[in-house]
Parts: sequence; structure tokens; C-alpha cells
Amino acid sequence: MISMPGLLADAPEIETSDPLFEFEHLRFASAYSNALQRRGEICLFIPPLTPESADIPLVLLLHGFNGNAWSWALQGGVSKTATALVKSHEIRPMVVAMPGDGSLLANSGYLPYLGRDHEHWVVDEVLDITRKLVKQVSNTSPVFLAGLSMGGFGALRLAAKYPDRYLGAAAHSPITKIQQLEPSYGPPNSGGPEGDGESSILFWAERNARTIPPLQLTCGKDDPLIGECFQLHQSLKHLGVVHTYDEPNGDHSWQYWRKCLPGTLRFFEDLLS
Repeated sequence: MISMPGLLADAPEIETSDPLFEFEHLRFASAYSNALQRRGEICLFIPPLTPESADIPLVLLLHGFNGNAWSWALQGGVSKTATALVKSHEIRPMVVAMPGDGSLLANSGYLPYLGRDHEHWVVDEVLDITRKLVKQVSNTSPVFLAGLSMGGFGALRLAAKYPDRYLGAAAHSPITKIQQLEPSYGPPNSGGPEGDGESSILFWAERNARTIPPLQLTCGKDDPLIGECFQLHQSLKHLGVVHTYDEPNGDHSWQYWRKCLPGTLRFFEDLLS
């Protein structure tokens, strides 16, 4: 349940943007999160849907370091890309939910940290909010997960930990180990997640290798993370995790990630087909 005890009885459970000011099928929403112990923010891309539409696929897009709920929409151009692909019949209509990670610091890694559970905010609460706002997204709608950089780490780790929740996942320029984020977590023993064990992608990949949904992994040739990404690809290959791996031209930037998005949405469409 996403509500905060003690508020006025008529206070809205979920605050949403006014349709009068919305544009390009984007809607902004916030709601109190029990997992985060604060309000969480979400941007939604909601394509034109009929009341009879049902079980519409849902794509969760996770932002990177220093990002927020509007990053994918207003830097990644999600609405323009998805709308164009639907019009050209390359993908079916899909709702896209873009949550902020809810961190009080620069990033969360989408992990439990300092008493706030950024993991279950994404895995449970964001889906709950989306289903309340978009009735065509149901409990049986296919769900996909994707992200860039820190969000790529989150997408891979969560897909490996909860393989029954997602039909597919994608990561672009992902960090591959939480140690790559540790400087932003503060000094040692500050309460940040540990670098091994349950915070590791491979920890869950080793346990659930046979049930992890198909993955898409890409990293630009000029990205400083390409070495680690290739090592992760090799590890996943060794474990028998079904995935694709590509090293196109590009670096660690929105210019590259915007080019990746159409391929990711087509990848998800292929899994639906």
C-alpha cells in the first residue's frame, strides 16, 4: 500500500500532472513510498490507448548517476522514439515508466541503502502506481526492464534476482560492480551496500542462470566501461545466460543512449512476438 498515515483524509494518494499541461503523451506523478520513506517520482509515457485495450506491455527505464525521473523523457527522447516506432508498426503500443531512484545522494545503485529500499521501490511500488494510473496495464501485462550506466546495473541485477517478474531486460553502458559507485556512497562503514554478495549481478546470475529472461547488453567502443562490460558478457556467456552483446560506435553519453533506445524497444517487441 502506498500511502502515508497521518495525512488529511482528502489528500491524494498519487499526485499527477494536469492533462492541460502535459505534452507528447508524458505524465508526471509522485506518491509516498514506504520503501523509500519519502515521496517517489515517476514520469510515464502513455501512448494513445482505447478503453478496451488490455494487458498493455510495460517498460521500466532506469536512469544513471545523478539522473532523475525526467532524464529518459527529456534527455533520452523516449516519447518521440516510441511514438515513431508505433506509427511505423515496428512495435506495439507500450507504456514506459521512468522512476527516479529516490536516493538522497547522487545515486542508489537501485539497492537497499541507509534505511531506504530503492530495490523494492522499482520492483513493487512503481508497478503498483503505474497500474493505478493506467488501467490498461494489468497484473498480467508483460514487464520489461532497461537502464543506462547505474540504471543498467540495476536492470541486470534486478532481472537476475527476480527473473519471474520480467520478460526481458537491457543495459547500455552499465556499471558492472557496485564498487564503481562507492565514492559517492561516502566513507567506509557509512551504511552503503557492500560490493559483493547480494549487491552483485553475478551473485544472482549464478543462482538463476537458467531462468533469467533474455538480456541485451551494449557498450560504446569509446566508453571507459567497455572493458568491464566485455568481462561481464564473458561471465554471462560462461554461465549460459541468454543474452546479446554489442559494441557499436559511441561513448558514455546521451547521444549514444538515444541511439540505443530504438533497438531496445524492438528487442522487447521481438520477445513479445
